[in-house]
Amino acid sequence: MQAFPFDQAADYRRQAHDVRAMAAWISLNDARRQLLEYAQHLDALAAIEDQRSLQIVPIQPPAPDH
Repeated sequence: MQAFPFDQAADYRRQAHDVRAMAAWISLNDARRQLLEYAQHLDALAAIEDQRSLQIVPIQPPAPDH
């Protein structure tokens, strides 16, 4: 059974989506603006994590000895 690594970028995108959904229900302009700014921040973090994931080289297990 293979364990999948935690996808931090996907988590940030999910949080940004949730924050935007919350902002849609807020009637106070300042609060809505702050939520939307936070969602943009989460999107930026997701982009950073995507770039990091491209730089990680997977570790190859050693070949079995025969």
